[in-house]
Amino acid sequence: MKPSEDDYVELNFTVAGPVIDPEAEEEMLRLVNEKRARHGLPELVFDETIRKVARLHLIIIGGGYIGLKFGQIFRRFGSKVTILHRAEHLLSREDRDVAEEIAKIFHNEGIEVLFNTETL
Repeated sequence: MKPSEDDYVELNFTVAGPVIDPEAEEEMLRLVNEKRARHGLPELVFDETIRKVARLHLIIIGGGYIGLKFGQIFRRFGSKVTILHRAEHLLSREDRDVAEEIAKIFHNEGIEVLFNTETL
């Protein structure tokens, strides 16, 4: 059975930090696209706009699922990321222990999270 575009191809990379070297980015993209091609999936393109944004310091307002996902994505692209969250812990609807573990993971990935903050 041929996978659909909604299926994903898992690749595991180990990097010491964000990848900013364009040659390394191209090599990773080449490896991903080789695997996608073997599964009949379309080629991915690393847009130049993402490369430019990846060099910025992004401030994300809100520590919900969407804010956390975008924060992690752009941190892995190489951006400095700060998440501003108005509550005492991330993912306000989740158990505190789950939210604390996610905060630890983000801290270890270099994502700064500021709690009890308000934006004007």
